[in-house]
Amino acid sequence: MDLSPQRVRQIIEIAYVLEPLLDKDDCTTRFNDLPGKPLTDFIVAGINVGRVFEGYAEKVITKKSRQMFSHYPMAVEVSNEFKRKKFMTVGLLEFMFVFLRTRLLYSEKERFFENITVSLKETDNQDVLDCLGAFRIAVKTSSSEVKKKNVKRNYDYFSKAESVHELYSRCLERFPDEKSTGHQVAYQYLNGFPIAKRYVSEINEEAGLIKSIEGSYNRLHKEFPHHKIGILADLAAVAIFLHLSYKSPDYVIR
Repeated sequence: MDLSPQRVRQIIEIAYVLEPLLDKDDCTTRFNDLPGKPLTDFIVAGINVGRVFEGYAEKVITKKSRQMFSHYPMAVEVSNEFKRKKFMTVGLLEFMFVFLRTRLLYSEKERFFENITVSLKETDNQDVLDCLGAFRIAVKTSSSEVKKKNVKRNYDYFSKAESVHELYSRCLERFPDEKSTGHQVAYQYLNGFPIAKRYVSEINEEAGLIKSIEGSYNRLHKEFPHHKIGILADLAAVAIFLHLSYKSPDYVIR
C-alpha cells in the first residue's frame, strides 16, 4: 500500500496515541500515571509531531529527499507544545524517522527489516549531525547529569561518523555495558531492530492489535528484565505504525 503524506501523519498520530494507552507493566498506561510522566503528556506530544512527519514524508515522496533525520530536531522542539517542558518521546521520534524513511523508500513488507540496514547505511554525515542535534535539544530538560555529560563528551567522536549505521557502531563501542541505554539502542540499530520485528510477527488478528502488542511487551519485559522499558515501549509504537502502514482505512483497530 502506497502512503501519502496525509496518511503518514494519520497513522503516526494513531501509533503515538495508542502506545501509551496500552496496558504495559511498569509504564504509564490508561490505568496508571507514572510520577512525572502523565498519560496526557504522551498523547499531546504524539499529536504535536504529526505535522512534522507529514512535512518529512512530503519531502521524501515529492521532492525525493534521501535524508533520514532532517526533521528530527524540529520534531523534538514541537513535541513539547501544550505540555510540561520535559522532552519525553525523543527515542520514539528517532525510531519513527528510521522506520518511516525505510517504509517510504523500500515498501516491500516481507523485506522491511532487512531493508532497515540498507536504509541506515545510505545515510550521510548530515543525518548524523541532525541526530546529535536532536539529542542536544532533548538533554536540556534531563535531570540526569550523567546523560548531559555523555552527550557533551561524546559529541566530537560521534559527529565524525559518515552514516547513522557508523554512528551506532561507535555508540556500541562507547557503551559496552549491555544494561546501558546506549548499548541497547545501538544493538537494535545494528541488528535490524529485532524487538520491533518480534512485535510485528506476534500480531494476531483474532486477538486484535491492542492485545497482541500488550502481550508482546509484557512477555519481552519478563524475558529481558534488564531491557529499558522506554525502549520496549518506543519499539511497540513503531511496530504499530508499521503494521497500520500496510492496512487500508477499512481496517478496524481493536
